[in-house]
Amino acid sequence: AAACFIAALVFALPEPVTDLRLAISLMVVSVAISYLMVSNFKYRSFKNLSMKSRRPYIFVVLVGLVLVAVAAAPQAVLLGLSLIYLFSGILRRLGSLPWPGRRKTADGDGETDDQVALRGSKTSGKGRE
Repeated sequence: AAACFIAALVFALPEPVTDLRLAISLMVVSVAISYLMVSNFKYRSFKNLSMKSRRPYIFVVLVGLVLVAVAAAPQAVLLGLSLIYLFSGILRRLGSLPWPGRRKTADGDGETDDQVALRGSKTSGKGRE
């Protein structure tokens, strides 16, 4: 995710940066993103994304809109998409932190008390007739 964002940033800013404030802010962003490269933040890999199964019509429309947006303004859209992907791992990590009313599960993802109760009610009814 971090390398994708750096590549999109270079694509979005092809000219050398001459403004000192922008240069310093890009340096700070680069250092912060380099931390993500060595951290254990988990990102979706899309390896198990199956394109063989049927998709809702809205999915096809959304993919088409993204492709049209990339064709219209590739630098801005690719930078935005990489930024969304970058923050998805951070938000996933924040979502897995223990919060009041949230329990840790074996896979490390948080689960609310309501989800635990619902899961328990589904499994307790098995085997009964």
